[in-house]
Amino acid sequence: MITSSAQLSPGVPTADQPCIASQANTLGCLVSKILSRTAPTVVGFGEIHHDGKADRSTLEQFTREVVPLLRRRGFRHLVLEFLLSDQEVRHELAAYREARITLDQKQAPRLFAYAAMPEHRGFRELLATCRRLGITIHPGGPTSQEYYQPENQAELKVNKPWPRNVKLFGQSLAKAIGRILADGQKVASYSGLRHNDLLGSETAGSFVPALKQSSRTRYVEIDLIGRQLLAQQLHPLVGTQQDYAVKLREHEQAALSSRQAAVNPRPNQFTIFLR
Repeated sequence: MITSSAQLSPGVPTADQPCIASQANTLGCLVSKILSRTAPTVVGFGEIHHDGKADRSTLEQFTREVVPLLRRRGFRHLVLEFLLSDQEVRHELAAYREARITLDQKQAPRLFAYAAMPEHRGFRELLATCRRLGITIHPGGPTSQEYYQPENQAELKVNKPWPRNVKLFGQSLAKAIGRILADGQKVASYSGLRHNDLLGSETAGSFVPALKQSSRTRYVEIDLIGRQLLAQQLHPLVGTQQDYAVKLREHEQAALSSRQAAVNPRPNQFTIFLR
């Protein structure tokens, strides 16, 4: 049976009480309720990466409805999942933030090559919105030197066409988040849902176990699941996280029959099913 976080009721949907969205219960409203009740210093958003077929991607919805809310709540830093985060990537991010370059593939080739967000329209909108609101984007990903360490070569031969060591990516995200926390700042992250997993298994490549070592960290994770991606992508992607996957599946029918729903399968972990 799914356990719910009772201290978050009323107002926040739980596993036993799915919240069907109305005009008041938009994505932004649901996230606002969660942040009000939990007051995190770190909030990790996870997505199933967009396949390019939907009219509106998860990243676009996050950018339009959640990013302004985060800024109002004092989050001035966003760690974004990158495939590589070498110095050139950081230079291009800084140059765009300072309006020294435009956001196109000629002036910022590494940003588009190494961002883990595969659809460029939503990626452009996110960076533009963060610049306008004064939110600094930090690349969360390994450097080339880290990526090609000999001990990582075994895992780099799988998961083609882009070989990925998900554990290494989780460690890299944790480092980027930790640097911001060390300065006493609140931070949000946006990545694939495997990386912000409270279960914290090594196969999931989660950054959460490293965050738990900091006594100052109040962590909440919010997974954003596009309704159009449920049938074809939800099951195989989270299948390695069996416990979490089973709990999600129990609410899949509720999500498919509603415009939008949110569930709270365990304390400080939320899943919002998008329209």
